[in-house]
Amino acid sequence: MLVMLFVVLTAPANISLQVRRLHDVGLSGWWLLIAIVPYIFEILYIDLIIILCFLVIDLLPSTVGPNKYGKNT
Repeated sequence: MLVMLFVVLTAPANISLQVRRLHDVGLSGWWLLIAIVPYIFEILYIDLIIILCFLVIDLLPSTVGPNKYGKNT
């Protein structure tokens, strides 16, 4: 119960940080919606693939200079 409360309370900050990271590599924040696809179709192994894809995106270097979403910080 305590863990679920923590997840719910930190979800807005986690979503905001992931969208900002997607913008840093030049992608739209709407890509984050791909993460809900496995829960819609109840395909759990796809969830692992999506988590790995977002991990790779998080490890990519930021684009050099400003991108279409603004200056990198």
